[in-house]
Amino acid sequence: MNRLLIVDDEPFIVNSICHLLQEDGLEAEMIRAYNAYEALEAMRRTRIDLVISDIHMPGLSGIEMHEQMRKQWPYSKMIFLTGYNEFEYAQRAIQAGGTVDYLLKNQNDAALLAAVRKALEAIEANDSIVQRSVQAAARLQVALPALQREVLLKALRGEIREPAELRRQLARAEIGLEPERGVALMLARVDEWERRAASQNADRELLLYACRNIMAEYLGASARQAAVTLEDDRLLWMVQPAPQEEEPDAAQAEADLLSRLPSIAEAVQEACARWLRVPLSFALASHPCDWENAGSVWSELSGLLRLGRNKRQLLVRGSRPFLTADEDAGLAGDEA
Repeated sequence: MNRLLIVDDEPFIVNSICHLLQEDGLEAEMIRAYNAYEALEAMRRTRIDLVISDIHMPGLSGIEMHEQMRKQWPYSKMIFLTGYNEFEYAQRAIQAGGTVDYLLKNQNDAALLAAVRKALEAIEANDSIVQRSVQAAARLQVALPALQREVLLKALRGEIREPAELRRQLARAEIGLEPERGVALMLARVDEWERRAASQNADRELLLYACRNIMAEYLGASARQAAVTLEDDRLLWMVQPAPQEEEPDAAQAEADLLSRLPSIAEAVQEACARWLRVPLSFALASHPCDWENAGSVWSELSGLLRLGRNKRQLLVRGSRPFLTADEDAGLAGDEA
């Protein structure tokens, strides 16, 4: 329900306007104020959608009150009333924004009712704008992962070769990785979907999103990462050390992060299995690679995961394989 504030230093006028609007059947909450200070106090307590106010009042004018109102409720609308035909005042109010009409007090009731209907239509249009903005933001939240997936897959396939273009595309997709630094790759596979999740795509998407969030928590502030869902059972992470205020040697920071990745992946495995009932197998690289070679490393990690279907495998490309499994942990890893 809309909330109207009627302001005038003459109580008779305030009460007459309220009575007129009620008789017209207007469904709105009406608040009465007999000077600008009372009106501002009401605005501090509650949202006001429409103000009908005298333009000339002692102490603080309607114009000054309107300027303060716009700071608190920028979408509120204003109808000014005055006993003087002073268009200079009206022009100043209109320029401030939010004014939908300017009426002389000696105009008839029909003019005021028409102005109120016009104001309520403007308020409804504002609501539509806000609703469309919220919907657009929601679509953006859905579209951004798709854009990130597109950009990263293009980079992995070698479709973005120039560092400047790669930087531009990463920025466009809000991916905080640097094209001049190497990246560590991790690939995860869902070994088995529960029947409930397997039958509902929405459930799968939600669970994969939760897996990505768990990884982000474990990586923490020491790493920059981009994660994408490749299929309905595959996740890919690209990781770099995050710059620190007192950053040690860059090579050492990279080595420290890489040494933690197998333990981080193992912790994510355990958390996803325990809390989400999603068994994951991981394949990760023991060394970072530059962006030109990231595609071939991704292909090798995919091959590692295809070697077997044991649950909760943890395979490290380029070093002695480290395995954990609930059962059948006898897979031979890649020593490449």
